[in-house]
Amino acid sequence: MRAKYVGNKADKIIMNIKNGESATTIPAGTPVVLNLSTTADASNDGLSVVLPSTAGDPLSFACKFGVATTDVAVGALGEAVLFGIVTNALITRATRAGSTASFSTFTTYASGIGLGIDTVNNAFSVGASIAGVIASNAMMAILLDSLSTGSGSASTTSVSANTKYDTARVFLRML
Repeated sequence: MRAKYVGNKADKIIMNIKNGESATTIPAGTPVVLNLSTTADASNDGLSVVLPSTAGDPLSFACKFGVATTDVAVGALGEAVLFGIVTNALITRATRAGSTASFSTFTTYASGIGLGIDTVNNAFSVGASIAGVIASNAMMAILLDSLSTGSGSASTTSVSANTKYDTARVFLRML
């Protein structure tokens, strides 16, 4: 654990993590969830993390463990910020049903909005889709940058992914 307690710069708490995914790299800026074991051999408990989509909804909200600071390969060690400013948090902006569908236009978000974890797209999410999360769970991240409106794109776009992301600065509190 790295923590700064004195000085004239913003505080930040960073913990060691180990990618517990079986075949997926955890991208920088992605929220991570503790991969806790129910067996007697729990040597990686408190260290091993997975993506929110692997953990599922209940664990994603009970065992959230920060945001990866860099890409973390399968089985590799990395770090996650649990408290402080994260400069590259992934924010889900738009999704589509398939690569032949169009993206919808997405709206502007002002700074100061609470964020929840999007367990489908492994990112943070804003808006009505996380209203229940914020009501039932302490808000863990606050958007610090405003995000501009984005126009929908036709299905002929060169983007093959079905999710559009932005990166933004957030204040994170996952202790």
